[in-house]
Amino acid sequence: MATLDELVHYCRSKNSIGAFMLTGEWGTGKTHLIEKELAGALKDTHVIVRVSLFGLSTVEALQKAVREKWINACSPTLGKLAKNKEQANSVNGGFFTALRTVMKSVNPVAGAAADLMVSFNVMDMIPITPEIEDMHAHERKQVVLVFDDLERSKMSLPEMIGMINEYCENQHFPTIAVTNEAYLIHSMKEDLLTYGMLKGKTVSRTVYYVPDFEKILHQIINERRWGSDAYKSYLQEKESEILSLFASGQPTPRLRGNGMSKTHNLLVLTSTLDDFYRIFSHLKKVGVENPDKWLYSFLAYSIGWKGGIVKDGELCFNCSEEDVKAVYPMFEPEYLTEAIRNWISYGIWDREQFAGELAMLLEKLN
Repeated sequence: MATLDELVHYCRSKNSIGAFMLTGEWGTGKTHLIEKELAGALKDTHVIVRVSLFGLSTVEALQKAVREKWINACSPTLGKLAKNKEQANSVNGGFFTALRTVMKSVNPVAGAAADLMVSFNVMDMIPITPEIEDMHAHERKQVVLVFDDLERSKMSLPEMIGMINEYCENQHFPTIAVTNEAYLIHSMKEDLLTYGMLKGKTVSRTVYYVPDFEKILHQIINERRWGSDAYKSYLQEKESEILSLFASGQPTPRLRGNGMSKTHNLLVLTSTLDDFYRIFSHLKKVGVENPDKWLYSFLAYSIGWKGGIVKDGELCFNCSEEDVKAVYPMFEPEYLTEAIRNWISYGIWDREQFAGELAMLLEKLN
């Protein structure tokens, strides 16, 4: 079964046991799979509530995030009321403070009542339930909790897994944990036994997501707006070569302990293709009819620098050209000028330097 089918099957199961872990490389579209494809497949029967754990450091912060996301997704009207209340409090905070001070000076009981009324938040009294009533369809819908970015949380692993278990086992939410497990495990390398025990108690199924790179690249090239029609036509012509450079060597669930492998970040690929238009347009301007080697070398160096290369089990961003060549055999360093290297590495673009270096390089190559 495809990954989407597995997710749908888990969410629709009446007797699901434990949480579902969706793992995969960064930038391969796991969140898009949840928010677009899974939500679309279940739109008539389920509500997807996605909570990012990125930067959350306490159980209280996680519980607050779940409540806010649940209210916004399951009761948009209440969500708007909650947002308006926060805005009103920020605007009128000084007024309410002054009013309560005056009321306390006149009548202590009235002042205490004012304190209670202002501090009380009715939203905190709304129960967070695994099923809701759809007011439009007049049908019950299942709520699916999705905890994203586990490896980017600042919570301790026992607290984080414990809260996922609380919502899944005790509050009976279908629960999906989305993460790059390779780096979650890597961060726990001194205590893998603890990780294994915690995961074994909470997660009943783990699926490693490998997207259809061929389909996604085709969509990226054909549906995006590029710098010119000529550049778009060129990318369409070179689609299979770009796919081979980017996606050869499929992602693996674990970081290898030795050797080197590439990463597969689609955001990095897309931004790199965007960037290359600057080189492409200048090459065409000076009469370079075949910019293929420039494209392949630019892609390899930029993807290796921005997305990183896995080297002996560690993700490295400050890659040598030898490292880039090892994982991208199409890379030829002579097709990178110093201006291009500086642009990729430091974000500094010097058009005059590039033009001068290019002229000398073309003369040498010819």
